[in-house]
Amino acid sequence: MSAKVELSMKQLMGMVIGLIFITMFLSSGGSSPTHAVVSKTISGTTGMLFKMKKFREFPMQELRKSNTDPNLWLDDARRCKQWAVSTTIWEPSKTLQQMARLKSWCIVVVLDKKTPVPFLVNNAVVLGVEDQKRLPYRIVRRLPWNHFGRKNIGFLYAVHHGAEVVYDLDDDNELLYPDDQQNSVPLTMRSKVLSPPPGLDLFNPYPMFGNEGGWPRGFPLDQILNKTTYAPTHVEDVTAKNNFYVHQSLADHDPDYDAIYRLTRPLPVTFARNDPVSLPPGTFCPYNAQATLHFKPAFWGMLLPITIHGRVSDIWRSYITQRLLWDIGGRIVFRKPWVVQIRNAHNYLADFDSEYDLYTKATGLVQYLKEWDSEERSLKRRLLQLCVDLYERGIFEKEDVLLMNDWLHDLSQAGYEFPLLTTIRQ
Repeated sequence: MSAKVELSMKQLMGMVIGLIFITMFLSSGGSSPTHAVVSKTISGTTGMLFKMKKFREFPMQELRKSNTDPNLWLDDARRCKQWAVSTTIWEPSKTLQQMARLKSWCIVVVLDKKTPVPFLVNNAVVLGVEDQKRLPYRIVRRLPWNHFGRKNIGFLYAVHHGAEVVYDLDDDNELLYPDDQQNSVPLTMRSKVLSPPPGLDLFNPYPMFGNEGGWPRGFPLDQILNKTTYAPTHVEDVTAKNNFYVHQSLADHDPDYDAIYRLTRPLPVTFARNDPVSLPPGTFCPYNAQATLHFKPAFWGMLLPITIHGRVSDIWRSYITQRLLWDIGGRIVFRKPWVVQIRNAHNYLADFDSEYDLYTKATGLVQYLKEWDSEERSLKRRLLQLCVDLYERGIFEKEDVLLMNDWLHDLSQAGYEFPLLTTIRQ
């Protein structure tokens, strides 16, 4: 990285401190320092770091199994191998119209109570409020209204109706090539796939696509200036491995940055059309729920947590899924853009507030997941165990563990076969 970029990054960290102060000030109601209440746990020189320490027990008795009538799952609805899934509180967007016109794809849109109706998208399955209530899925009872997590209903609907691949998209990520019926959402990669060397805890692929100084939302802030996380000493060609179960498309114009980047750096951005970048087992990078392909071996990892903000939910999902992909021999891959994000209206300071857990907990979460291990001999049981462990350390709340339990049940009811583990402790 050039000296000019390093200088701007140092200035950025200074701005981060200022933004944190602003957020604390605003959350206190704007009270003056002379009237502020000072916590006894905060010194005059530093603050408190989040630690992944267990401080509560999950009530395992609440995971009692219950049966579902399999006949309730029978329907004559349309079945497809390729499903796109979205949720929205807006009028039908250009993105949703584009996807509905692709003959090789089906699309399901999950509405919320805020969504304007009637909601008309030709060739789309539109699940309105009452439609969702009639579904046989156990997760429906767990999902709050007016929440990003209602997208989970769409994921399950896709699996239930024949999906081999699911395209997880936001309604403001427009296709760059909407008239190309076969490659608008490219399922295959026609170039070599590069990978940084094993042994790194984190890797930021954005600089390998020409975006020096940029980082994905949810990337630990204390690692942004760590040169090993973005400038590999060498790269490997891992194309032949063919175990890329999650594909993240980068997005031109207004990519998925966090609020700190957007408040301090210029936009728009255009990524270089370079080779895909995959991460080896043991290396993390967050991915989002805005333009992401999930192939069948990774369907279990699509569930979005609901007890945390939507700006955090997909990032925690990505870290959890990556950890368990290693146990089935899978990888994630970052690819050149096939979308351009024309972002819906956001207040950057409000985004900053909603992303607070990302800034304070991502480092601890990554360290914990790197060391986490399990003696469970099935993927389902490992996934549930990991969710319990994360609840007990304050990453999310009890309702997310119960949701995961119902999600695993529903996937089995839908006929999903979980991948076998490739790593089992003896």
